Amino acid sequence: MSNQQGFGINPLVLDESAIVLANTYFEMQAAVDRLRQTLELICAGEPPWGTDEPGRKFGDKYTTVVAKAVPALTSYCEQLKHAATSISQGSAGYQQQDLEAAKAIKGAVVVKP
Repeated sequence: MSNQQGFGINPLVLDESAIVLANTYFEMQAAVDRLRQTLELICAGEPPWGTDEPGRKFGDKYTTVVAKAVPALTSYCEQLKHAATSISQGSAGYQQQDLEAAKAIKGAVVVKP
């Protein structure tokens, strides 16, 4: 006899993981949206740090970094969303397989020797 344990997938754990990823996506997307809104304010000439020389210097550096970061962060948000959706769909698939297997076992004909 072997001491190996079988491979198991717990759909409830998958569902919980999908929910955590989805919540992370929503929180991160909200933060990225706030960054995007800040950039829009800057482009409209209303920077929150003012228009004096120190404010302009800071703003130039800030906007350069944020303008590069927003597309990358947006992509990461989409990856989180995709992962949450895929895990949720995978969980539903495993649950359906379990139900079909249970129906097959329940409906199996037992032949007595």
